[in-house]
Amino acid sequence: MENMRSTVKVPVWFWVSAVLGLLWNAFGVFQYLGTTGATAESLAAMGMTPEQIALQTSLPAWMIGAFAIAVFGGLAGCILLLLRKAWATPVFALSLLGCIGVFAGDAALGVFSVFGMAQAAIISTVVIIAVLLLWLSTASRRRGILN
Repeated sequence: MENMRSTVKVPVWFWVSAVLGLLWNAFGVFQYLGTTGATAESLAAMGMTPEQIALQTSLPAWMIGAFAIAVFGGLAGCILLLLRKAWATPVFALSLLGCIGVFAGDAALGVFSVFGMAQAAIISTVVIIAVLLLWLSTASRRRGILN
């Protein structure tokens, strides 16, 4: 397999996709850190309503954990892609599970109704990108780009 890696020409789209994924997930980590470190006062300063603040500050630990798995898993998966490691695939699968957990939690806890349809669109986009990154790693493994 090592010989295959050295002979496989890595397409430019692979590198572009991996770097864009890395930037996307780095932004996700930034969002995670901002969310978990936020106070009611800082959320109010950002323009959130009292109802939004109450919801945001009372999210259960499993939601915070799912968010962490989603973004840190996505970031790690992109780093593994850039290193051309096959471990990117199971890491992206774990990240996708985190994204699905966040989506399910948002739906169950009423986040969509409190924050509006923009939140539903954002989380849907997050899930779609996680699916695409998992697909990219799987396809790249089949092509011999990842080892």
